[in-house]
Amino acid sequence: MKKPLLLLLFVFVNYFSIAQNVKISTAIPSDIENNKPIKIETSISKGKISGIARMQFELPKGLKAIEGNNKEAIFSFSKQIVQILWIQLPLDSTISFDFILLPDSNYSGIAEIGGRFSYIDNNKKEEVAMTPVQFKISGHGEKSFEKYKAPIVKAKPVKPTQPVKSKEAIAESKPKPPLKTEAIKPTETKKLPAPKNEIKQAPIENKEKSKTVSKIQENLSGSPNTPVKKENITFKIQLAASASILDKTQLSNQFNYKVETINEELNNNMYKYTTGDFSTFKEAKKALTLNETLKGKAFIVGYKEGKRIDLEEAIQLSK
Repeated sequence: MKKPLLLLLFVFVNYFSIAQNVKISTAIPSDIENNKPIKIETSISKGKISGIARMQFELPKGLKAIEGNNKEAIFSFSKQIVQILWIQLPLDSTISFDFILLPDSNYSGIAEIGGRFSYIDNNKKEEVAMTPVQFKISGHGEKSFEKYKAPIVKAKPVKPTQPVKSKEAIAESKPKPPLKTEAIKPTETKKLPAPKNEIKQAPIENKEKSKTVSKIQENLSGSPNTPVKKENITFKIQLAASASILDKTQLSNQFNYKVETINEELNNNMYKYTTGDFSTFKEAKKALTLNETLKGKAFIVGYKEGKRIDLEEAIQLSK
């Protein structure tokens, strides 16, 4: 008979204040049997925070995640990172959601999960780190879970400020040229030629050059009446990522996409495979939800001028 302690839930609470008061509570069973699903329940007391937000969990190797009950949120799991993304946070002061962990039978022991909640407040990104949560997974697995490592934030070096010199000080510091004592020679007067009755015209060549230069400048900077173009923001669906090159034919069969529509790119020493080229996040989300084979496996990524950027930033810039 199992001990009643196995059914208890331990609630871990993290409190941190930046621009708003945010409280994160995560509930996990105290003791878990290996190779059985684990329900991770989280609630965030966010107050009046609204707009784009993301809750991110970092999982150790040996744990996988699948989608649970996420109201008005987008779930994704890739490279041991769980992301719960809200395009628009609910109006409720407290939001709740959950996801399911699947332990690998080859692992056992103490597992630790960390994470952070990020949001936009007054056009500024704020972030709240949650207290890492520990729980025990019993079983016969020979491998141990890695300990959670919090991300290291490097401080930017501050350049020492130098006193600004006055104009007088700069003038005094410059070396003065030596005075010349040579006698000034009288200038010889030259006779000017008699004026001719010919009318000289400005060379046509200079006029043509000035027209060409003005056209080049207009093409580079744009005419005053030309409207400023919005930054080229696009969205794609990432299907897979690997340290080695994958077979596009297999990805095509797995996700029901034509081979020619699957793109391969090398990003952060990883081969990443994407499909689609959407001008708005809404279009990408619709395509993601229509294909059932993508559920829990694929997710949306953002690009600016063809380069991958943070999804939250891409959504903000596309508005």
